[in-house]
Amino acid sequence: REVERLEACLQKAIRAAEPLISEKNGFFAGVLLSHSIAAARLHMENNAMTPRALFEEIGAKGPITAPKFVAFMDQLRELAEQRDLTWCQDHLRASFALMDTRGNGEVNEEE
Repeated sequence: REVERLEACLQKAIRAAEPLISEKNGFFAGVLLSHSIAAARLHMENNAMTPRALFEEIGAKGPITAPKFVAFMDQLRELAEQRDLTWCQDHLRASFALMDTRGNGEVNEEE
């Protein structure tokens, strides 16, 4: 009986923590997105780019998709230099999902 009570408590804790650990909308994805945006801004400054030029670079002159976002962020020196942050491609995909407000797999320039 005690085991059942403990298992119920564990399940309750897991449900409560879901917003923090979720792959799609997790806390870490939000933190990584914040770091990614800061690194992209630094990349713009370092290369004297406009926001439109950055968008075109990431999206290869089209909408930004998860694979394009992940590939760009993987090679972005300004993000790699943030030594206090460790990420993987799954985290980058989860960060992209936070930007994909329409849920269609792409982010256009207006978004």
